[in-house]
Amino acid sequence: MNNNDNSSTVKVNDPSLVSKRNRKKLLDRGPKITPKQTFSLERTITCPKDTRIHVSDNTRNKLNILVPMKGAENVDAIIDIIIDEYIELVLTKKEKEAFDFIYELSQKNKNK
Repeated sequence: MNNNDNSSTVKVNDPSLVSKRNRKKLLDRGPKITPKQTFSLERTITCPKDTRIHVSDNTRNKLNILVPMKGAENVDAIIDIIIDEYIELVLTKKEKEAFDFIYELSQKNKNK
């Protein structure tokens, strides 16, 4: 390599070596814009989570037939009606109390 060849050396006055703080801003951004409303995570809305259950094709067909017959929004509404009716008509008083107790415990554990 030739000592007179300066292509491989870096000049001290090279503008790429000047710190970014000393550079002149090329874009004037104007006044800082602040939102009229701010978002807060403290107020949250929870939506019920969907889950899947496995039923036979025969049971699925019966549930799907009941939805329009009873004017329900979906199969979930029909299942809620069936469960409520079962609790009221089939379970004894002690079984209802046990069911309510276990259901309340499961809801508390779910919210933790």
